Amino acid sequence: MSKKLLSLQLALAIAISACGYNGDTGAIEENELYNTLGLDNASLFDEEGLAPQAFAPFSFRRAGVMWDADEGCVLEARVMDSDGAWSNWAPLAANWSEGIAHNGYVDLGERGVAFQLRHVSGPRPAYLFAEAIAEVGEASADGEDEGQYGTLQQALAPSSLVHPRSDWGARAPACNSGSTTPAKITVHHTATPLPDSISPQARLRQIQNYHINTQGWCDIGYHFLVDWNGELWQGRNETTLGAHVANNNSNNVGISFMGTYNSRSPTSSQLTHTANLMAWLHTRYGIPMNRTYVKGHRQYRGNNAGDCPGDKVYAKLGDLCTMAAGGGGGDSGGGGGGGNGTLQGVVFEDQGSGTDDMSHRLPGATVRLNTGASKTAAAGDAYWSFSVPAGSYTVTASLSGYQTSSRSCSVTSGGSVWCSIGLVKAVSTAKGTIQGVIFEDIGVGTNDMSHRLPGATVRFSTGGSMTARADDAFWSKEVPAGSVTVTASLSGYQSRSRTCTVTQNGSTWCSVGLVRVTSGGGSGGGDTGGDTGGDTGGDTGGDTG
Repeated sequence: MSKKLLSLQLALAIAISACGYNGDTGAIEENELYNTLGLDNASLFDEEGLAPQAFAPFSFRRAGVMWDADEGCVLEARVMDSDGAWSNWAPLAANWSEGIAHNGYVDLGERGVAFQLRHVSGPRPAYLFAEAIAEVGEASADGEDEGQYGTLQQALAPSSLVHPRSDWGARAPACNSGSTTPAKITVHHTATPLPDSISPQARLRQIQNYHINTQGWCDIGYHFLVDWNGELWQGRNETTLGAHVANNNSNNVGISFMGTYNSRSPTSSQLTHTANLMAWLHTRYGIPMNRTYVKGHRQYRGNNAGDCPGDKVYAKLGDLCTMAAGGGGGDSGGGGGGGNGTLQGVVFEDQGSGTDDMSHRLPGATVRLNTGASKTAAAGDAYWSFSVPAGSYTVTASLSGYQTSSRSCSVTSGGSVWCSIGLVKAVSTAKGTIQGVIFEDIGVGTNDMSHRLPGATVRFSTGGSMTARADDAFWSKEVPAGSVTVTASLSGYQSRSRTCTVTQNGSTWCSVGLVRVTSGGGSGGGDTGGDTGGDTGGDTGGDTG
């Protein structure tokens, strides 16, 4: 065969695969080499154990493979280089295995253009996925390694909404991806079996290890995943840069449906719980719930039918936006029977941004409904929820040191609505009087306040200052009730401070003694505000002015 004819055949094969079709390999998505889920129950391997030759739409450095097979399955692989030469067959060894789930890869000395597998012996894979990987790894950010997942900060999504990483046995991130501020959402599917023969937790561990060991990424690429039961699972912290849309990961939250959704539709439980998550992301980060800010993965790479997140999930993106914009899709997982719905939220400190910043949670706050029902915001994330009949409710939250706040929200039958409440720190209106004299401390503190220091400057931690009176160095100021620190200063003396507690409508003495600066820089002893001697009155031995 002439080199010119070979080059023409290679170009034709690559062009065909770029259009989203790769013969009977089952591959549909642009980077896939094989996917048995696309074969409509047909076998990937022929009678001799050969899989079809799979041409990639781009040259690649590594072929990654994920497969499910019982013990004893033996596979071999070979790669075609850019000159059209096939490598020798070599065993495809698993670099990670758990039960029937396996991951592996084939590295190339030079860049390859095609890949082929053959089944040598043992049980054939029940599921197999292979893809071309152009480059291994993701761009690392400067900073410390994120450490073991046990010490990795859980994202702010409440545990009542999303299973934390520890629930699925996540391993530690391999590197630091860098941080990001969520501003948009991309929806995916994992292109794994549905229904699945292994648990969601096991499949999550396989995906994470494939992303780390085979793709060379820092962690599982997605921020959240929703399994076939509708349960939500935490991937990366949503404020950590993801690895789910090539060249478009900044500010982009990745949500992936576990399974393949070209012929099978997502369940109502998956949709409602995903809408709840999107509603939370809208409330927490202000992400608009429309199709400009919520996209399918395919929209970033050709928008081909069958591509990620699968035709059936892609068709539901508009519905997800509508449900999320309305506060969520409900709670099909329980929480009240009959015509009940779920009213839920968190209590947070409002620092002026409302629900745009709910990071300062207030666990222990009391949450009351206008029906009389009440609950305490949970420790940790300050989450609360009520199962209530459909209708409108006024929710009131209170906590000592904060202004009580209320909010009205409506719940539909079988629905779930978020009604988080922010509390503003209380500004005390209670006041009292703090007063005293400034005196020279000759070593006995307030036991001898006869040497007064008129003209001294007196400053207050609550704000403001004044000058000690000319005749007796007396001062007095109305301040908010509570702890107040008084600082006195005068040329030739060391500045000193004293903290006293002011009661509402009360009058508290808080005289301050200053020690003269000596030529050697030292100072005498004395107590500038302790309990010794009392601070209760007289020119000597007391403090009443």
